[in-house]
Amino acid sequence: MSRYSNSIGGDIRKAWLDYYTFGGLPQVALLETEEKKTEYLRGLYETTYLRDVIERNHLRNPEGMKELVRVIASGIGSSTNPTRIANTFQSAQGLTKKRDTIKQYIDYQKDSFLIEEALRYDVKGRKYIGTETKYYFADIGIRAAIRAAIRAAILNYRQ
Repeated sequence: MSRYSNSIGGDIRKAWLDYYTFGGLPQVALLETEEKKTEYLRGLYETTYLRDVIERNHLRNPEGMKELVRVIASGIGSSTNPTRIANTFQSAQGLTKKRDTIKQYIDYQKDSFLIEEALRYDVKGRKYIGTETKYYFADIGIRAAIRAAIRAAILNYRQ
């Protein structure tokens, strides 16, 4: 952390807040304003992660993948599964997404190192519980940029 704090001016509290908000990607630490950091992370997500997943897997519905990423970003740390996410699509947007499609899209995101899966573990039974899981972004800055894009879209919609 001291090396990181030195790279942004030496204040350890500011370094922690910056890291907590914008993640740990090296290029982000070199950018000076919050707007530049958010824009860099949003661009990285859209041009590297998202485009890679869509092109590599020949997705015919890129909007479905984008919406799934937004759903996961909004429910970070909440226990979920593909069936529950499919139900969210159905109830919130009236969209029918098959559980298997969602599972496959989640696997694509994991393969691209965009998200990580945390399985529940039963300490007493010493085994993983397969029904519910949690998903986390590999870099919190990417999640923050996605959330900022969601907020901006909501504000633009309201105006």
